[in-house]
Amino acid sequence: MSELFEVAGEAKKAADMLPQYEPLPVMREESPQVPAVQSQEDRLLEKVLDSGNIEVLERYINLRKSEQEREAQIAFEKAFSIMHAEFPEIKKTKKSHNGYYAPIEEIQRTINPIVKKHGFAYWWTSEKVDGGILEYIVISYGGYSKKSPCYIPAIQSNNVTNAAQAIGSMQSYGRRYSIIDGFGLTIVDEDDDGSLGKIGEEAAPYIEQINKWDSVESLRKTYIKALEMTAKNKAAQGLIALAKDAKQRELKNGSAQQ
Repeated sequence: MSELFEVAGEAKKAADMLPQYEPLPVMREESPQVPAVQSQEDRLLEKVLDSGNIEVLERYINLRKSEQEREAQIAFEKAFSIMHAEFPEIKKTKKSHNGYYAPIEEIQRTINPIVKKHGFAYWWTSEKVDGGILEYIVISYGGYSKKSPCYIPAIQSNNVTNAAQAIGSMQSYGRRYSIIDGFGLTIVDEDDDGSLGKIGEEAAPYIEQINKWDSVESLRKTYIKALEMTAKNKAAQGLIALAKDAKQRELKNGSAQQ
């Protein structure tokens, strides 16, 4: 045992005789500081805030809102075109006194999986107007929505159809034709089913022209021409009149804000 301690002591003396070195410092490579990149919108907003001008800030907010809405509309239209290419033709399966037609249930059963797949949603809203009901379908995607109206002339109740049934029939017509028009669906061998489908078709080009004008005078001329061209279709004239009134209110509100 004494020999073991002697060997251990000799080993310690030998270790103490070795040269002593200071430990080397650990080198850490620091990442260079990359300045944050500001977008053009951020720089513009910073300048607007620095100006302290409330009017300029409000104009900037409105401008930015309009740009965001435009971007959302572009995204909507792009996604809609891709979705629309997948819609199949829809066959008429239900018989009425005027022939066969595609019921709303069949239309929804066909398109709903495709609509859901592409992230779209839709719903209906309606309002009573002179002489009938205006049924809207609202199609929404990514925060942007598009409304397509369908004007339905009033169906009078009689000994066979009561008032509630008449309103139900009008809404059913409105939903069927608004979903066909809103999604641009193709109905195979589609009949006019009492000519209700042709109401929107005849009024559509004039409504499109009405929505383009930015002056009351241009709107008035287009409206007069539209009434002349649809003189034999009172229902189409009613839809055109609604579009004219809505555009007229829009122009008046725009003038009041300026």
